[in-house]
Parts: sequence; structure tokens; C-alpha cells
Amino acid sequence: VSGTGNLSETLNLPGGSSVTYTATCAVPSDLAAQTLSNTATATTSVTDSNPSNNAATDNDTGVITRVDISTSVSQSTNPIFVGETNTYTVIVANAGPSDSPTTLAGTQLEPGLAFGTFSGCTPSTVPVPPDTFAWEVCALPAGQQTTFTFTATANGDVTGDVFADISALSLSIGVDDLDPANNSSFARTTIVPRADLSVSKTDGVTSANAGETVTYTIVASNAGPSPDPAATLPDTFPTGLACSYTSVASGGASGNTAAGAGDLTESLTLPVNASVTYTATCNIDAALTG
Repeated sequence: VSGTGNLSETLNLPGGSSVTYTATCAVPSDLAAQTLSNTATATTSVTDSNPSNNAATDNDTGVITRVDISTSVSQSTNPIFVGETNTYTVIVANAGPSDSPTTLAGTQLEPGLAFGTFSGCTPSTVPVPPDTFAWEVCALPAGQQTTFTFTATANGDVTGDVFADISALSLSIGVDDLDPANNSSFARTTIVPRADLSVSKTDGVTSANAGETVTYTIVASNAGPSPDPAATLPDTFPTGLACSYTSVASGGASGNTAAGAGDLTESLTLPVNASVTYTATCNIDAALTG
């Protein structure tokens, strides 16, 4: 014989007889840690010689809420160039068996990435290190998950391929976690530097005569977003010109030859928005024709 719900039985009990009930009860996933008390009471239709044993109570003091919080993080693009923005998705899940009343999730970026926009739950007020976001996830029921997205932009000061790790961590506040090993996850983004080098050159005239002098102004610059630590600038002057030059660096540029003669063969360090200006004075061979 079986049934469900609360017991409410009318029994025929001859002397020396008994009835034993085995009740299997599911503990709700949202039940807070507490003592469970269950009392069974029997009443008789005849005079009871010992009414003091007509009731029994079982107290379960070890009811503990337990969860299995897990975290995963993924990215939309890899690799990315300096100046580009990447989107990251963090999924926080609760495999139960209990509900998680408050789950705190956070993520940290390594140097090379800067936080941008965020969408998800309300940011937590818990103090966190720089370049770290923390979120307070509202109650996360057993078997449910929540998703956060955020963007990060690659910084311009990267000078070589950089691996930036994005770490995510989640934990349930005040509740035992059955498997803390799956509470953290990370993604690795490769950041590739990118510069915008340009060169301009003019002598300010459209024609010149043999035996005269022409002056070239040559400017090499870097508009970024990354510095270039080894930019090369070769310039072979036309046959028949005898040239000497001077140069001036600005914006932190270096590696330029301050004064020289002949063709240019330069190896420059050009930070973002830096430039080197060359002034080349060239004598035109008097015998040059054409």
C-alpha cells in the first residue's frame, strides 16, 4: 500500500499489532538551512492506558543547502588587433541540488585589455582590484544559468603579440559548493600590434635646372594605434644628385641620423603620433640632362 502527501489514517489495531510507514520526502531546492521537525500523533477510540507515548518527533538538524556553481567564459574573436574591441560571454550555472540565494561572479583582465561596456546583472558593491568587474547574481535556482557579456578593447601600447588572459570566477555566498574546481574559467586573447606608418616627400618645385640645388623635406610618421620599434626608411636619391641631410625627431621618435650624406638607410623607433623630419639638400650635376 502506498500514498503521497500527509498521513491521515484510520486503523484497526488488535492487541499486539502495529503498522509501519516508510516515508520518502524530497527536500525542495529552495529550502534554507534549518532543522526539519516531523511529529506523528496517534489518538485512540478507547481508553489509552499510557497516552504519554502516543506522539513521536524526529528532528533533522543537518539540513544543509548545497550547490554546484560552474563558470565558463568565451570570446567572439581571436586574435584581435590593437584598437579593436572584443566581446566576452560569461555563463554562470547552478547544477544544484539547492538554489543559490546569492551568487557573486567576477572577471579579471590582464594588461593589454581595458574594460568597455557591460550587460548582465547589477554590478556588485564588493571592492575589486583595478580592471576587475564583479557582479551580484540574483538567486540562481538549481538547474538554471545566467549569462553576462562585456567588451574589452586592446590597448595601443602593445609592441608585440601579447596573450591576455580573461579569468572568470563565481561562488555562492553562504552555501556549500559541491565542486569548487569548476568555479573558474579563462579565455586567452592574442593581441596583435598595428601601426599606421606614412611618408611624405616634396621639394616644393615642379622643375629644376642642372647645376642648381633642390631641397627635399621627408617626413616619416606613425599614426598608431601601436608604436613601431623598428620602422625602416630607405630613400635612394636619383642619379646625378649629391645630397646631404639633417633630421629632427619629435614625439619620442629615435634612431634617426642627425646629419649625413648620400642615400637614407634609417631604422627608426616611432611611438604613436611620433615623426622624424629629414631635410635633404641636393646639388644637381651640371652635366645632367633630361
